[in-house]
Amino acid sequence: MEHLISPTELDRMRPSIPESQWLEFDHDSSQRFPLASFEEYPLLRGWNAVRLRALRQGLFLENTDYVSILAMLQGWLFFGVLESAFQQHFSSSSFLTSSEGIQTTGKSHHRVLNTQYLRTFYQQWHLGFLDLPEDRQKSLSVSFGRSVVGARDWALYLEVKLRLRIPAYNSNPLSNIFNATIRNALLLTELLGKAVPQAYPDAGLINYQMDLDPGGEIKGRLRRSGWCPSSSRIMTNRYGHSAAMYATLLRPIEQPHVRHTHCSNTQCKAYNVDVSTYSPQHVHQGCSCEHVLPPLKDVFDILQSGTFPVLDGESIIMDGERGELSVKRYKPDMEYVVISHVWSDGLGSTTEKGLPRCQVVQLAHLCHRISGSSLFWIDGLCVPNDSIMRNTAIQLMSATYAKAPTTLVLDYGLRQSSSSSATEEIAIRILSSVWLRRLWTLKEGILASNLVFRLRDAFLPMSHLLSQIFVSGFTGPISAALIAELSGFNRNLYATKPAHINHIQRLMCYRTSSRLDDETLAIAPLFHIDIGIIMQYSGEARMIAFWKALGTVPGGLIFSGAPRLTTRGFRWAPRTLMHGTGLNDLGRNYGRITENGFVGEFLVLEFDERLVLPRNRSLRLLDIKGKRGFRVLEDVEPQSSDGHDHGSRDNVWGDMIAIREQPTGEILPGVAIVLRREENTDKTEHDDKGVPTCAFAARVIIAVDEFVDLVSWESTPPSDANMVTSVVKTICIC
Repeated sequence: MEHLISPTELDRMRPSIPESQWLEFDHDSSQRFPLASFEEYPLLRGWNAVRLRALRQGLFLENTDYVSILAMLQGWLFFGVLESAFQQHFSSSSFLTSSEGIQTTGKSHHRVLNTQYLRTFYQQWHLGFLDLPEDRQKSLSVSFGRSVVGARDWALYLEVKLRLRIPAYNSNPLSNIFNATIRNALLLTELLGKAVPQAYPDAGLINYQMDLDPGGEIKGRLRRSGWCPSSSRIMTNRYGHSAAMYATLLRPIEQPHVRHTHCSNTQCKAYNVDVSTYSPQHVHQGCSCEHVLPPLKDVFDILQSGTFPVLDGESIIMDGERGELSVKRYKPDMEYVVISHVWSDGLGSTTEKGLPRCQVVQLAHLCHRISGSSLFWIDGLCVPNDSIMRNTAIQLMSATYAKAPTTLVLDYGLRQSSSSSATEEIAIRILSSVWLRRLWTLKEGILASNLVFRLRDAFLPMSHLLSQIFVSGFTGPISAALIAELSGFNRNLYATKPAHINHIQRLMCYRTSSRLDDETLAIAPLFHIDIGIIMQYSGEARMIAFWKALGTVPGGLIFSGAPRLTTRGFRWAPRTLMHGTGLNDLGRNYGRITENGFVGEFLVLEFDERLVLPRNRSLRLLDIKGKRGFRVLEDVEPQSSDGHDHGSRDNVWGDMIAIREQPTGEILPGVAIVLRREENTDKTEHDDKGVPTCAFAARVIIAVDEFVDLVSWESTPPSDANMVTSVVKTICIC
């Protein structure tokens, strides 16, 4: 993983980098082998198709040399990927170094894999790619796609299947090498995945993050460094293994009082606050200065007039100890700074309660320094507690952020970070910031015209940060993850057309809020939905009103791992988008949201007879029509963000399974949905006629059966198989 680290930081971080011991596979030590495709690499080095097939199926003879198998996999999933992708030779001497002087794990020395050279090579290669002839670019695009797909497929197989079949890979010394083999393959394919993005549509690759943690290494390293239990899942599934592994080299920067005792593996709850007992913090511990309030009547009058108030801190700037806040009515082209923050950092309040004078003085000076104006807006002073006025302020909040020339991000962890840190570290600090994990800051960031992060020693505009990344010459996986995240903070994307639910659910899935009922209020404006339609409801009724206002959503939404609503007709719908199990792609097939359910077209596996899926056991399905075999087992992931298991406690039964499908028609292994046919007596004459109604039963995991090629489709099927028929049909899921 050395290629992820800036050369100026490498020596400092080297003691914390996990070692990747090399098992001396013959990549080029005995001879110079010809270049080959990813699939052919092991065949040139002594393996054959029969041995590879046996390895894939886990069929091993007695006295199998598991060390030599692992050595081949180690060479194949690193040098084989490199050479097949770039279509050129790579000398092992550029990557293999003696452990002496690097990291010694025992008395004997050995060689280790060091990827530092990869950073230099990639930087030079990437700069020259666009200058290559068009046919060369196309050839590389194809080879990149095949290499990345093949390597990721084998990495998944090693972790999910092969590890279970070979006990030697689960204990030292081979377990560390086995984990490192998978880790290095994932890190390498993430780097290649950013190199030629135009390669993957033609190659059929869906560029998704793989939620793998070989041997629990990432989770363990993050926990030992003091990170929240949810950090491993968030980092790997959302930003990739490169970001997660880099984060293991750092310690989180959090306020001293923060504890992650009640956090889960999917969500952090340490920054939720009890609004009934919450009090804003002073700048320094021990300070007892009085609270400063804006003129309450002026705030109410301005809100009632249909616009929003802007605070004038000129008096505070001139005389911090005795100065007072005044309020101005917003006018077009007014130069003011809006503050985006999280309440757990101590700046939460209401107009009626105000904020400590020390905080107001600091805010006024910060805003004046960044804009030259004494005008600013912060919710803790401009949003009243009075219910009517609060609702009015919330309805005006989108305009408040969209019209501000500057949005200043104040986050405790970022304020302790230095602008002189490596770009990768700054990226991780932003990606792991509490500011990026809270509900309301999503809209605040999206609507900002000039987003500025406050660091310990500088103001860092988002535009300047992105420019630094592009001119650095190394846009690796960590920088690419930051670019992907911040690219969504562009109000022009949402000015003329509503947001796409696929994009918003991805940005929302790992966020949290102390007021769960605020979720739809925070995101409705991004979909151009009138908040007034939503605010008249509360609880589950409010979420139903939100889905009805959307009208249409991608059918892939039903495969989400979120807890579901309980109202008939909406039992397919997520109860929240903040659930820690987001899907990277909801698909392009849209369905209609009706009072009776979600009506859409799905690829389903229909059973001749109602089937029961036993808990903790897999079910084997054979699709005679498609000549495909599947293994199905119940999803054991937590189904709720509230810490409770809302899944079925009994066996799951149903009449069909809805599965996800790639545009090519191939099955996308992963989640699927068990459905039960229902007699619907509530339909009106306006409902779809002839469309079967199905109830959501459970979320399951489906995978292609590896032994399907052993089935004789013309003869009697295996006794443990259940016959199904695949068909694309329109159904109503209630």
